[in-house]
Amino acid sequence: MKRSTSALISAIPSDRRARLRCGILLTIASGFMLLNISNQKTPAESVTESWRNTAQVVKLYDIEPADKEVTQSNLRNNSSEKNIPSDDGLLDYFNYCTADYLGDAESEQEGFPIWYQCEGPHYDEFTEKLHQFVDQKSTKSPEWGHREAAIPANKSVLFFGNSHTRQLGLSLACQMGADQVVDVHHFEFDLIDPNMALRFRFRNGASVYIVANSYVAYSHQWQELLERQIQKPIAEFDLVVMGIFNVAKGASSFLDNLLHLASTLPKEYDLDLATQPPGPSPQNVTAVYDGPFLLVSNYSVNQKQVYDQYRKILRESPRSDHAFLYQRHYCLKMGLEGAAASKDDRLDMLTDDYGRANRMHRCVGKGGGFPDLVAWDVTEFIYEHTLESKISG
Repeated sequence: MKRSTSALISAIPSDRRARLRCGILLTIASGFMLLNISNQKTPAESVTESWRNTAQVVKLYDIEPADKEVTQSNLRNNSSEKNIPSDDGLLDYFNYCTADYLGDAESEQEGFPIWYQCEGPHYDEFTEKLHQFVDQKSTKSPEWGHREAAIPANKSVLFFGNSHTRQLGLSLACQMGADQVVDVHHFEFDLIDPNMALRFRFRNGASVYIVANSYVAYSHQWQELLERQIQKPIAEFDLVVMGIFNVAKGASSFLDNLLHLASTLPKEYDLDLATQPPGPSPQNVTAVYDGPFLLVSNYSVNQKQVYDQYRKILRESPRSDHAFLYQRHYCLKMGLEGAAASKDDRLDMLTDDYGRANRMHRCVGKGGGFPDLVAWDVTEFIYEHTLESKISG
């Protein structure tokens, strides 16, 4: 005589029955998880790349739709509706960059300002929403935004691109802590732009190099000139973060500086201001650098076509440590720009003027900013892909 499944289960002692039910539930849950992972497709605004190890899943973000599809955030303004810590609690818990200077504030050659500081009522309103957003997203990784060190001990990171790449590098360096800075060095300080190449060294032996809007990117001998400029072979870095390089046209101090350098630097530097897109491509960089590589976009929408072109190239890379990161991800998720109108003056931010703000850098300050969140993603990528320690220079 056949017995029903429920009767068979009822005949099992209660303690074993509980364990059996738990095992069944875990098996079902595991099956759904595996099914979800194997069948998951990338939606328009979601994770498109992930890197796994035994400890955690680290997710970086990329956005498919055009920026014109930005919609206003539906974040609640009433923080009492959720168990959200106060702003002070969030600032203590999450690793925001709240300093305005790194290194020796009395010396231009041994320090550097954290540009694009904002303050005022619009900025305060923005950071309140930013903190709520961060609190809601804080479970994306066990360590996201609050690692003890933004860069592991004895690791060196190179940021190579334009001023948007520099802002990301500065945020990462700042998150190490102003009190952890051992020294700040300007390479080729006597050139017309003394901020093209920077190095920040920290107490734990980590270092951040930032080469932004430098003439070296506009030479076919870019690797030789880069290594000469920063006095370090590119192969010795634990991570290279490459941004987009500015087109040499239009009216800007960047172009004025570049034209001056093109006329005064040795002719063997072979500067080429006409090739489009400018600068080395991801293939050029990864051909001479075999370590973890991260491509990042601008905070603004300009040159997105170049980023999209390079992103397609990286999609074809078989290496899990070759990745891309769209810096406007959090702007799109929140429906806010958080843009800074000046790098030097402490002005209030532009929150809703998308027509202007989408071409600017992002605000930072006492309440943090979008660059902090992007830097946290970079930190997770560093921890994921720099497992073996080596001494930085």
